[in-house]
Amino acid sequence: MMARDPLAGYKLENADNRRTRFIEDTEFYRLLTNSHSDLAPILMMARYTGMRLGEILHLCWADIDIKRGFAHLRQTKSGESRIVPLSTEIVQMLSNTLLSARQGYIFRHVSQDPIRAIKVPSDGSVALKRDGWFKEEFDKAVCRAELTDFRFHDLRHTWASHAAMRGVDMQTIATVLGHKTIRMTQRYSHLSSAHLKASVELAAPRQRLTATKPLQSTSSIPENDTPRESKSPPFLEGFLKICPQRESNPSPGLERGSPDEADSGLECISRRKYDPTAN
Repeated sequence: MMARDPLAGYKLENADNRRTRFIEDTEFYRLLTNSHSDLAPILMMARYTGMRLGEILHLCWADIDIKRGFAHLRQTKSGESRIVPLSTEIVQMLSNTLLSARQGYIFRHVSQDPIRAIKVPSDGSVALKRDGWFKEEFDKAVCRAELTDFRFHDLRHTWASHAAMRGVDMQTIATVLGHKTIRMTQRYSHLSSAHLKASVELAAPRQRLTATKPLQSTSSIPENDTPRESKSPPFLEGFLKICPQRESNPSPGLERGSPDEADSGLECISRRKYDPTAN
């Protein structure tokens, strides 16, 4: 009914909704022990590879190279396919699957309900959906593991966070995660910088130095005590002396003199020009 849009040309500011929620290894193992037997392999795939949920559920056996330990993702969020390396634990998990079952989608849920078995057959021809059984079992596992504010996508953040804390560079993390720009990966940079102190400690001398005496200023010397006079080397005695500090000479300098002229007075170097014949 309006002739034109009054908000045409205006754009909303982008909300900073980035999450860096990750869990420790002990928390992840607790999540695995409290999850369904069909859900645990999916959790392991997300934790050990950093893949998204959609990439995991649409992963087929034809996309897995078990011998070389790589997975070819054809359906990704960016629309571009990429290669993801598989860890030793994931390769071992996939190798335990029978050869007769290595067809269609890798992850599937075999239901005991005959009606559901018709909709979701066990031959792997239908991909597992995010909602329904998967969401219910994941929420149960999180509740049993006593994890707060934890989502499935946080397993991807967990992989990236631990990779950054263990010394993997940002470019490599961005390549594995499939980020088009390094800017999305910079959220984990503060985790790697926090562990730079460990490298400094490793480069420190093995023999620790112990402090002998604390440094003290002249203001802490008692009035009754007088500071010890610093003696010059034998070959400089009678030749170099410290010029006293006073208003006419605000900065102490070196005085030049000879042993014969010790009683005739001394001149500061700062008060006369340098004479090469004096040496």
